[in-house]
Order: sequence, then structure tokens, then C-alpha cells
Amino acid sequence: MRHAAAVRLGDETVDAPSGSVVPPSGILTPDGVAEARDIGGALAIALDDLDRAGQALTVTRFLHEETNAATATAREVRDGFERTASALRARYGDGPPSLPALKAVGREVSCQERYPQAWLKKMTTTLTGQGPACAALIVGHDPGMSWLLTDLLARRGRLPDVPGLGRAELVALRGDGRRWEPMWALTSGGAGDIAEVTAKIRSKMDTAKVFGGFVTAMLTFIISQYAIRPPATTYWAVVRGGSLAALGVGVLLYLMTLFWYDRLLMPPRFWSGRPGGGSVSLAVMQRPPSSALWVLYQNMQRTWRGLFVPATYASAVGLAGFAAARTEPASRAAWIGFAAAGLALAVTAWWGWRSRPVLGVQD
Repeated sequence: MRHAAAVRLGDETVDAPSGSVVPPSGILTPDGVAEARDIGGALAIALDDLDRAGQALTVTRFLHEETNAATATAREVRDGFERTASALRARYGDGPPSLPALKAVGREVSCQERYPQAWLKKMTTTLTGQGPACAALIVGHDPGMSWLLTDLLARRGRLPDVPGLGRAELVALRGDGRRWEPMWALTSGGAGDIAEVTAKIRSKMDTAKVFGGFVTAMLTFIISQYAIRPPATTYWAVVRGGSLAALGVGVLLYLMTLFWYDRLLMPPRFWSGRPGGGSVSLAVMQRPPSSALWVLYQNMQRTWRGLFVPATYASAVGLAGFAAARTEPASRAAWIGFAAAGLALAVTAWWGWRSRPVLGVQD
């Protein structure tokens, strides 16, 4: 979890005296205090729901970095948790067990290190090893907390698209000793971020429209070109069929991209789906209790990778097949020319990928 909003920049990272009680009002803003308490209450409800569903989870360690903001946030999270837990016990007769005593784990220094792998390994070791039904909750600063989140999820074999943590945002992960999976995320507010993600979805829809329209026009043109000149051999007839099939797949995937992005634009108030639709096996966080922000972002990226990118690859294959099938090169020199052109395109694509923006988190 990342700490809540602090009063003044710089003061939040001042080392908190060991064992002292720092008044949260002097460290966190009123909104920061409210956000931390909201997350604590939401955590109590989530743990209570898991217990009633037969998936009890016990927080056995409550850790925080030894800074003013992290210490104050941890205390407010605990206060919100205990208030909600008491209300649950009063209403139902039982509720989630109390959070353990706070424990400081030093100060995060990864933001000063260019290569924080040693710190990440140490923190992962600190958080693990308590058994499958237990959990460790840590409150800290960025970029350390966001880097830790990304590092744990990257152990699934590939680096997924993991956004940086917002202030007073808590993300729950489940590990089996080999890899980690996202379970759910608790975010206080987030309306502004949801609006920005929605705007990004609209932008991606416009891109899919342009690409889909272009490939559809090319498909129509290629069919007319094939009709003018019959293939010389059965081999080239197969190549023509393959190019048309690839372009048709591209058009279909672009249309599906538009359909699913349009579904994501539905206001969260009207979302519905099968129970358990947010299965962790699909790397999509469970809702409830996850914030709509994370569900939107993850499904936006999932649709992009699963539909738009394959559509682009299929379209490229179709256009390449058309170029070969229309010219039907027979000489060795022609084939060398096609190979050289393909190599140039591959090198260009590789260089474009290496030149992609390199982003990072910032406190």
C-alpha cells in the first residue's frame, strides 16, 4: 500500500522517531486521513466477506516504512479497520480479527538506487514465508511500493502492464511460492483517474476504427486485383487465399476490439456479469471488491494485447501475402528483393520497439 496524501512535500519522508506517536493531522491532509480510514474500513469488509465465503485470510504482520507519512497512514488504516470491524461484530456477532501491532521496517531507499534489485529481493523475503492463509500488509512510499508490485507480478513469466499505485491505494496479491497473481485492489475515490482511462479507451477505439477501415478498404481492393488476374499455379492460389484469410481475421479482430472497448465505456453503475467473472486465472482482479479503475485498466490492456495487436499482425501478414501473390516472383533476384524488403521491415519494427517510451513511477 502507498501512503496517503501528506501536508507538505518533503515532510512525509522525514524519519519518524522510533516508538513515537506522530499526530496524523500534522502529517496527512484531511483528505489523506479520510482516504486511509476508508481503505482500512474496506479492508475489514473484504476480509469479513472472504471469511464468510470460506476463504479466511489473516493479516499476521502489519509493516510500515519508518517515515512520517507511512507511519501516520498505517495508524489511520488501522483505526478505520477497527471501527468497521467493531461495527461488523456488533451487527453480526463476529467479524474480522484485529490487525497486528505495527512494525517499522526501516526506510525505503530504492528511489535513490539506480538498480533496486537487492532492495526488492530483501522486501519480498520480508513479506513472504508466513503460510498460505496468512498475509503481510506493508505501507510505504513510491517508487518502492509500485516497483515491488511490478516485480512480484513479473514473476509470472512476463512483465504485465502494472500501473503505479495511487496514494492510499492497497493491492492484494496471492503467491504460491513460485508466482504471484493479483487478487483485488482497494482505491479511495479515483474518479479523475477513471475519467482519464475512459478517455484513453476512446482514443484506442479511434485507432481501431482507422486501422479497421484501412484494412477493410485494402481487402476490397485486393479482391478486385485478384479477380483481374488468375493465379499462375495452385501454390499462388493458396497464397492468395491465405492473404485474404489473414486480412479477414484482421478486420474481424478490429471490430471485436471496438465492441469490447464500447462495453468498457458503460458506466460502472450498470456493469454486470457472471459471478466470478473476474477470475484471477485471467489476471483480472476480482470485482467486488476491486476498484472500477483497476478493472477498466486491466481490461483495456487485455483487449489491446489480445485483439488489437493480433489484428495488426494478421493485417501485416495479409498485405505481405498480397504483395507476393500479386507479383508472383519467379526469378531468384525477385525473391532476394522480397527477402531484403522483409528484413528491412523487421529491423525497422525492432528499432521502433526499442525506441518506445520508458516511463516510471514518481512520488
